[in-house]
Amino acid sequence: MQRSLQHSILLQLDQEPGVRSAIFHQAFEVIRLATPKPSVKQIPNPKLWPQSNKVTPHIVSLCRNFSQSVPPMQGTLEFAQLLYYGGFFLWERQDYSTTGDAVLILSTSLKILNDVCYSTRGQLRADILAIMGMFYDQLGPSKYEEALEMRENARDIRQFIKNQEVRDDNVTPAADTLLYNSLNDEGIAQMQLNRFHEAEKLFTVCLRKYQTWGPEENVPFEYAKYNHNMGLVRMCQGRFPEAVKSLKKSVQLEELYEGSKSSPLISLFAYDLACALFHAGDVESALAMHLEILSERETPPWGCSQMALLSCYTVGAMYHHMGELEKAE
Repeated sequence: MQRSLQHSILLQLDQEPGVRSAIFHQAFEVIRLATPKPSVKQIPNPKLWPQSNKVTPHIVSLCRNFSQSVPPMQGTLEFAQLLYYGGFFLWERQDYSTTGDAVLILSTSLKILNDVCYSTRGQLRADILAIMGMFYDQLGPSKYEEALEMRENARDIRQFIKNQEVRDDNVTPAADTLLYNSLNDEGIAQMQLNRFHEAEKLFTVCLRKYQTWGPEENVPFEYAKYNHNMGLVRMCQGRFPEAVKSLKKSVQLEELYEGSKSSPLISLFAYDLACALFHAGDVESALAMHLEILSERETPPWGCSQMALLSCYTVGAMYHHMGELEKAE
């Protein structure tokens, strides 16, 4: 009944564009005020997750109403930025069952930027492209080249911004971090395309920059990213002992960064470590770790997420490999 009433009201509002725009703006203002601002360096911030989890569904709902309105409404730069925030929060959760929502709000945000003639070299455009590239990876191999192109565009914009700051003798930490975020993301895209040598070169460039920022304990998130990505490269190269070493360190550093033993990102890193342990021949340790991850992913707020399903399948596949067919089934 609620959905039917809501649909009826929206249809009536379509007949009065002026009233509809006013109501939409009121809703936008309420949600905007309730939305925390993510890091300008695009670094996850666990402290914001409780509030961001509350507002993200409302951002998605706003976007759907905006994109489906007839006649169409005029977007604003502020609304485009709110949509980017929603896309970033969905990426932070590492639950790729939300990929459809994320692609919708980020692509809508990008379209609004074009409609309001936002600079082709503006930071918000690069931020959107960087996160969109991550979600495009989840759409399958047919989108890998597009994901790489998005990351290359983001990198070019961020290089332009940094060059401007160098010219003005005012390089900010954010510009430096975002540029190397893009190089890291480009390495991930190359890895998706099985170009491991190219990926390794990009990750190594990032590591050298991280080392100028300080030791691991000072910038643990950056080093965690490096060790995770390089661990995956080593696993795909068949260098399993090195992969295990790197992936273990990625889990440790991410736990240090978040000050926690449990989060979606820690779970992702641990899952990849368990896979490396299995390929390295330590089947018992791998199974024990996968069971622990599955137990965590089956509890709220994960529940029926795509990541929980993936862990369920993985444990079943391991039991099958070990000949325990009833457990696998």
